[in-house]
Amino acid sequence: MTKELSVSQILDAVNSGAGLKTLSPVMKRLANAVSGDEIDGEILKDTARYDVALSINLLRAANRPGQYGNPVDNIQSAIDRIGATTARNMALSTEFVDMEASTSDKKAENEMRQLLCERSLFIAASAKQLVEKLGKPNNDHFHTLGLLLDIGVHFLLNNFTEQYLPILERWQASGGSLIEHEYDHLGIDHTIVGQHLAHTWNLGPVFEDSIRYHHSASGNGLDKEYADIIYLSSLVGGVFFMTRQSGLFNNILKYGFGKFWNDEDELSNLLQRVALEADKAMFLISTSKSNVTSIDLLRVINTELSRATLSYDEMVSELEAAMRKAETLTQKLEDANKQLRAAANIDPLTKIYNRRYFEEFMEWNFQRAKRYKSTFGCLMIDIDFFKKFNDTYGHLTGDRILQGVAELLKNSLRTTDILARFGGEEFVVLLPDTNPRAVLLTARKLRRIIEEASFDGEGERLKVTISVGHSFYTGGESTDIKTPKDLVRLADNNVYKAKKNGRNQVWPPEIENPAGTSDNSA
Repeated sequence: MTKELSVSQILDAVNSGAGLKTLSPVMKRLANAVSGDEIDGEILKDTARYDVALSINLLRAANRPGQYGNPVDNIQSAIDRIGATTARNMALSTEFVDMEASTSDKKAENEMRQLLCERSLFIAASAKQLVEKLGKPNNDHFHTLGLLLDIGVHFLLNNFTEQYLPILERWQASGGSLIEHEYDHLGIDHTIVGQHLAHTWNLGPVFEDSIRYHHSASGNGLDKEYADIIYLSSLVGGVFFMTRQSGLFNNILKYGFGKFWNDEDELSNLLQRVALEADKAMFLISTSKSNVTSIDLLRVINTELSRATLSYDEMVSELEAAMRKAETLTQKLEDANKQLRAAANIDPLTKIYNRRYFEEFMEWNFQRAKRYKSTFGCLMIDIDFFKKFNDTYGHLTGDRILQGVAELLKNSLRTTDILARFGGEEFVVLLPDTNPRAVLLTARKLRRIIEEASFDGEGERLKVTISVGHSFYTGGESTDIKTPKDLVRLADNNVYKAKKNGRNQVWPPEIENPAGTSDNSA
């Protein structure tokens, strides 16, 4: 059974520095190009600029926070900034997937990786051709940007293969919007993940906004010409991989008419140039004179890395790659990081998130909702008469009650919801991408579940009730809620009102529905 994946797990992976993987044929070509003391700079550049993972590694190294100035936005500039030797070792340190794996599950996974890499090449070629169509310079920047528009897709497949591969397979089989498939199963989509990756990797606001809005014709604040190039390159590049193309060609023709082409023949010519350039790129990165196995390739890479003579600055910039290559140390560090993150974010008694983590996640979600006009709700939950309960049965029994209540609450929420212990007997819940009625119904459900439950009390079954206050943020500026604290404070005030009106209640007990009549269903 596939384990469900939550939004917080995905964001934790983004923040922890998880990266991307390239394919073994790419690494074979790269190993041939940089073996020995000499570095074939052109092959290094061409291999990197046609591969998502290599491009990201070089751009991350060239845009380290506090180490350089403005972000660089193409592969040649990245290599020029960090130097050929460092670029060589960063590229060699990129993790890769063995494409020779023959098991059925690995075969399906590798076929999808190959398809996504090819799709990114077609989008990159489309961006470059569109810029050239306008007669504008800096097509290297747009080629790199086009290549990385779908980094969220690559990241999710690399780091959450078990959960994300079925989503991609359903999308390929049924068509439609990948974003809708992702939201149905994950509660988040690849454009948001990609935007956060671009921010974490310090790629700059242009990359962040382009990755976030490349499926939007409006561009949401991007320069109009820039937005047109990004949007069209995604459509043009993606058209080669759509199983259902009814009307898509005409939509592309209509959107770019008068600016990028004046008739079907011009669009057809551009599509042919895109296909030729993308096919050439695929040939370059998949062709190697070497017939070594993936195990032999690892030996070659480790040998080449050991030959490198690095300056102090280069050694610092290569530390992350060297640590990644040392498998045992990496595992120990990852285990230590998990323990540190757990110690920092998890309440030790109830094993749910603590207040610190909740407030950080709440701040991020609030800013996201404010920027993208999305919505979310908040629940404040308080166990009724808990001080009296502790005085009667003792604090050890009280701790077991807290643990039991936390477990019931957690198991009754969506995987995209965030539950945290706010303090003492108080819990708080964040409900992303929801509506006021759903928030009310969730509050009622949780109250009823706790009321109907019983807990172990040293030989007897004990019962408790909860009072729940709820609040809702509509997104944007047109609201009285200006900060995350305002939303939590409103939910907390509503808990107080629930207790004042008799406890074991939800407050407000009803909402106004769109027709103007109150919703007071059980």
